[in-house]
Amino acid sequence: DALDAEMQRRYRQMQAQNVRKIDDLPDPPPRLLLVVDELAAVRYGEQGEANLKRIAQLTALGRAAGIHAILATQRPSVDVCPGALKANIPVRFALAMATMQDSRVILDRNGAEELTPPGQAILARGIHAQRVMTPELPDAERDRRLARLREGQVELNAAERQVLDAVRALRQLGEPVSTRAVWDRLRGQ
Repeated sequence: DALDAEMQRRYRQMQAQNVRKIDDLPDPPPRLLLVVDELAAVRYGEQGEANLKRIAQLTALGRAAGIHAILATQRPSVDVCPGALKANIPVRFALAMATMQDSRVILDRNGAEELTPPGQAILARGIHAQRVMTPELPDAERDRRLARLREGQVELNAAERQVLDAVRALRQLGEPVSTRAVWDRLRGQ
């Protein structure tokens, strides 16, 4: 309810300024991210159908208002991921699936059942799909990095250092820091 109210507030603000997306406001609010770790859990209880309908509306309308959603499930079925919801999700990501039917539920196509873990996935945008590799971090390495992070000793690789340097340079110049600005600065180096 709070996220829906925030979306409505942002739409009123955009309407008052006569703009179509949040980025066009003179002082745009920060982007918000709704993460639903298990979409099947949303279906339970008396409000299950209403909750799913709200999430579908939020994914359809929220992007222009700077509100985005990541929906995940380990139980791909048409009950959990109905067509009305999937129609409003511009990008879908599937790891290895057990069956072709599971793949079709998430991606609207076969393919995810042929992936071999670990790390293989399919990224689908509209009618285009491509296989991608997801990063895999062994448990021991993850634990080591988390321990160093907790101690305040963060290790950066070369690419992370370049990004950090680009952010610092933008701040020193008094320029706004955004993904696009950092990317442009990195390409110029």
